[in-house]
Amino acid sequence: MVDLSRVEQLEFRGVNVSAEDRELLLVEWLNALLAVSDIERLVFSRFEVRIEGNRLAGTAWGEHLDRDRHHAHVEVKGATCHLLSVKQENGRYAAQCVVDV
Repeated sequence: MVDLSRVEQLEFRGVNVSAEDRELLLVEWLNALLAVSDIERLVFSRFEVRIEGNRLAGTAWGEHLDRDRHHAHVEVKGATCHLLSVKQENGRYAAQCVVDV
């Protein structure tokens, strides 16, 4: 969406969601972040999440969008369940899904 190297961590937002499984937690969290981004015109460059059971508590850091400075590209409208996957590999998680633009 933007050049992440140009996004300063001036503000943060907590985003908490729940879902039936980890795959759906990913979609719910991404869509909640997109809603905050759209409503408040924020872009984020750093994220932390904690998952306990079917709940995800996350924090995102960023700042208000400056289309010129952030080199805004495409606007993501939503995360989908298409090709949705969350796997643990070598002690780290790899997550993917297709997004609507």
